[in-house]
Amino acid sequence: MNNSDYPEDILQSLEDYNIDIRDFLPGHGKGAKLLLDFNKISGIEQVEGIVIKGREIPNGIVADVVIKEGTKLEEPIHLCFGINKETGVQEIFPRIIAEDNTDVKIQAHCSFPNANGLIHKMFGHYYIGKNCNFTYSETHYHGERSGA
Repeated sequence: MNNSDYPEDILQSLEDYNIDIRDFLPGHGKGAKLLLDFNKISGIEQVEGIVIKGREIPNGIVADVVIKEGTKLEEPIHLCFGINKETGVQEIFPRIIAEDNTDVKIQAHCSFPNANGLIHKMFGHYYIGKNCNFTYSETHYHGERSGA
């Protein structure tokens, strides 16, 4: 996947707020990645010690992100849940498992630049093992009309 494969509206909306995710796109930068374009998985990139699997469902995705025991990452795992439609429903069901003795950061970006009545829901489950250093952060952009 390259930059031209991901909706420019989503990339630009994040750049307008000084968030440059281009290095987080599969094939660019470092780190594991999962990208959505509405309810389609548009990119997955794995690195050693990380397993990412996902499947599409009618209104979203189900995904597993597993950080294998002893894995220590310098680069964050990047999740991008983008939608450039005005309306629709996106339901995300991630299960994130950090096995024992891991050190990981997860950075999620959720961008909906054209939202006007859009529904975005996440039902996340986190399983954190023993002796883990786990950080999850999420940034949202809901468009000029705040329609998500």
